[in-house]
Amino acid sequence: INGWTTDPVAGTRWTQSTTRPFSGSTAWLATDATVTTDQRLISPAIALPSAQSPLVLRFQHDVTIEENGPSACWDGGFVEISTNGGAAWTILPANKVLEDFYYGPLPTGTQAYCATFTYQTASMDLDDYAGQTVNLRFRMQTDSNTGFAPLGWFVDDVSVIGCAPDLIFRSGFDSP
Repeated sequence: INGWTTDPVAGTRWTQSTTRPFSGSTAWLATDATVTTDQRLISPAIALPSAQSPLVLRFQHDVTIEENGPSACWDGGFVEISTNGGAAWTILPANKVLEDFYYGPLPTGTQAYCATFTYQTASMDLDDYAGQTVNLRFRMQTDSNTGFAPLGWFVDDVSVIGCAPDLIFRSGFDSP
């Protein structure tokens, strides 16, 4: 699992599933259970460079999660970030989502992914965290009503991408 951890460590939690991987043989899965859950998948520490922009979190995800009408969620998944080793977490808000936007709010007001769609690429802006060491947390919350277990939120191919400036033009090779 390459340093990834789950919380809770037992019960309804993120697992590696062979049901619907995007690539390889497994993907992480938080099931859309019919009981109240708070499932958290936590990355190892990631040192973000300070001299690269944009910095982007990118992942593939497949969603089968109970929605609440055309623009809200009963159950849902969202992404959080920590800059202090997991002592405190901040939700990556909707205005930091660059690609594949959150579907709508959970009853708590938190924007989340829900509804049903096959694998899509999600991207989120991490520029505010440049030069810091962070942990990422994929968090799935369910209520005690309808769920779509054994399906839910599949997450695969998680990466952080940074762009460094192209210094080739600083050398003056293109000057007369």
